Amino acid sequence: MKKEIFSEAIGKIDTKYINEALRYIKPSRKVLFYKKPVGKTLIAAIFCICFLFS
Repeated sequence: MKKEIFSEAIGKIDTKYINEALRYIKPSRKVLFYKKPVGKTLIAAIFCICFLFS
């Protein structure tokens, strides 16, 4: 890309998009217990025990 074309393209970017990009915070990933293989087994075991005692 030529320097002039690149400069023209950068000049056309609206400042609100630049400010939005500067303030962007990456969302944290939540690890859910029931999505793990051990979590599903544990929940099924607790459900069975509750079902047997009721």
